[in-house]
Amino acid sequence: MNSRQGFKWTPVPGGAVSLCNKMTQDYLESLKIKQVYPGRLCTVFYEDMTTNPVKTFRKIYDFVGYQFNAAEQLRLTTMTASKAEADPGNTYRHDSLKTARAWRNQINTNVLTKTNKVCSKLYRLLGYPQLKNLVELNNTNIPLRLAEKEINNP
Repeated sequence: MNSRQGFKWTPVPGGAVSLCNKMTQDYLESLKIKQVYPGRLCTVFYEDMTTNPVKTFRKIYDFVGYQFNAAEQLRLTTMTASKAEADPGNTYRHDSLKTARAWRNQINTNVLTKTNKVCSKLYRLLGYPQLKNLVELNNTNIPLRLAEKEINNP
């Protein structure tokens, strides 16, 4: 929600309700598709790509039947730890994990409170920790997304 709060068409809490409902529906629909067509859909989370890009991209490459070799790993490392200036139009970042966590330093606490209230079901479903205050927002020991074994999926 933080990236959308500047837009008039996504005010909180209405924008949060709409976004979280859509994300919940999309995820639940993807689970149905996986049951009907096993091995045809791979779910990837942005937070997993930023916290462990090599493991996540290896999973993607394995899924599509490509080899994740040393050259691909080097290219990935270059993209996620670039010295180039971060530009919204490119995929290179100084530190992709820092970019992924930036919202924690920028979100308005009023937006956080309202979003938490309407998106708690989505957080549990996708494994996002519900950060309740500035102390939790600034605690980098709280992950962007919980480990798979900690998530209670349907």
